Amino acid sequence: MSFYEALCQIVGKDNVSRDVLDLLCYSHDLAPLPEELLKGFGMLNPEVVVRPRSTSEVSKVVEYANGKNLPITPWGAATWSLGGVLPIEGGIVLDLSGLDEIYEFSPGDEYVRVGAGLVWKRLMDFLEARGFEVGVHPTSAPSATIGGFIATGGGSGVGVTRYGPLGDQLLSLKVVLADGRIIDTDPWDSWFFVGSEGTLGVICEVVLKIYPRGEMKHLMYGFDALDQGVDFLQFLNGIRPYFYSFLDKEFIRFLNQKEKDLPEKEITVTVTLLGTPEEIAMYERRIDEASRGEKYLEPIAVEEWEERFKVVLSLKSLGPTLFSQEIRIPIRFLGDILVELKELLKNERYLIEGVGGDFGSINLLPVIMTDERKESEFFRTFPLASHIAEIGYKYHGCIYGIGLYNTSYLPRIHGDSLGIMRDIKQAFDPKHILNPSKTTQMRIPAFLFNAVPKVMGSAPGLVLAFLKVVNLLPRSLIRTGLRLMGGKLR
Repeated sequence: MSFYEALCQIVGKDNVSRDVLDLLCYSHDLAPLPEELLKGFGMLNPEVVVRPRSTSEVSKVVEYANGKNLPITPWGAATWSLGGVLPIEGGIVLDLSGLDEIYEFSPGDEYVRVGAGLVWKRLMDFLEARGFEVGVHPTSAPSATIGGFIATGGGSGVGVTRYGPLGDQLLSLKVVLADGRIIDTDPWDSWFFVGSEGTLGVICEVVLKIYPRGEMKHLMYGFDALDQGVDFLQFLNGIRPYFYSFLDKEFIRFLNQKEKDLPEKEITVTVTLLGTPEEIAMYERRIDEASRGEKYLEPIAVEEWEERFKVVLSLKSLGPTLFSQEIRIPIRFLGDILVELKELLKNERYLIEGVGGDFGSINLLPVIMTDERKESEFFRTFPLASHIAEIGYKYHGCIYGIGLYNTSYLPRIHGDSLGIMRDIKQAFDPKHILNPSKTTQMRIPAFLFNAVPKVMGSAPGLVLAFLKVVNLLPRSLIRTGLRLMGGKLR
C-alpha cells in the first residue's frame, strides 16, 4: 500500500490531496520569496496535503508518518511571513483547519475549550455574544488560528499589555507528540509548546481562560514631534491599558492614499481602555494630562479600532509586495531606534507600526514596499531585514519569531541554552519529523547568512545571477552543499 492510500484510509480520500495546485498553495506563507531563493534553501516540495477532522485522526497520521520516517509540517492559516510553515523537507502538510469546533464553554469557571484550527475572530464573536472575551488575540484575528498563534509565541497582540502573553492564559493543551501519543498538559507544561512553531508536537485542542467583557473606550492622539510621541508611548507602557499602538507619518500618508483623511503627524497613537465606566474615566483623564499632542474626535478613534485587522494588508496594492522584519525592543530605546530605522529606510517606500507588548517592550513592524516581480529590486530590498534586526540587537532587543528565515539568529538569542533547546527537540522528536529544519536547526550556515545580505544589498544582480545558476543544479546537490558548509538539514 502506498503512503497516499494509507493516509486516505485514516482521514478519507476527500481529505487527502496530491493536486498540483494544492501542493503549490501549501508551499508558501505570506512571505514574498522568489522560487530561486526557496530552491537556494534546498526546499523540497510537499508530496501530499492531509486535512484531519479530529485529534484521533491527527494522532494516527503522525504515528504512521513516524513509522515511515516521513516529515510533517503542521499548518494553521499561514498568516505569518517567516517561513515557519514551509514544507522545507517535503513529505506531509498537515492542515489543521478542520479542527475548528468550540467544544465547551464554561462561563462559571471562565474557560473555553476549542479546536486549534479555530479562527480567532469566530471565537471572539461567540464569546462577545455571551458577555465574555479572550484576554489576548493577534492583529490578524480574522484569519489566524488559535493553535498557530500559540505556536508562534503569542507575545504580541491586542490585550497583551493588560493580560500578559497568551501562554499565561493557557489552562491546558491537547498535543499529539511525534510518535502519535496524545497528551494533556497543565498550565505550566503548556509553555513547552508556546513558540515551538510545531517542532515539538501538534497542538490539537486548547483550553483557554476567558474574561467577563468590560466596557471599552477608544482614544487617538497625533504628535508633531517624535520625542513627544515617544514620551507618550512610554507613559502608556507604564499604565498598561488594554491596547496601544502607533503609526508613523509614512504609514498615515499611505493610508491617506487609500481614501483616509488623517492628519500626517510624526506619530499617531491609538489607545483602547477596558474596564468599568469609572475606571475608564480615570485612565482617560490621566492619559489626556500626559499627552502633549492633539486628541482626535472619538468617532475617528472608533473607526481605527474597527479597521485594525486590515490596516497593513489594505496597503498591499501600493507595493504590491510588503516586506517586513518584526523586532521586539525595550520601549525605553524607542526614540533612538526610530531615528535609526528612518535613516536606514530613507531611500525606500516604507512605513512603521508599533504594538505595545509585555514586560516593558514594544513590537515594531517596519514594512517596506517593493515588487517581487522585479527581481533586482526585490533582491536589493531583501537584506534590509538583517539590518533592521541589527538595529534591534544594538538596543538590547531581538527579532520576534524564528520560522525558517531567522534561525541564524538563534545563537545570539539563546547563547549556550541553544544546546539545551536542541536536546529538548531530540527528546520530543528523535526522528526530526515535526516541522524539520526549523527553529533550532540553522539551515543556512551563519557565515553565509551574514555575508549574503551585504553582497545582495550592493550587487543584487550578481546574487540573482548566482541563484539562477544554483537553481540549475539538482536539489540533492544543493542540499549536500549546504550540509558541507555547516547547514543543518534533516
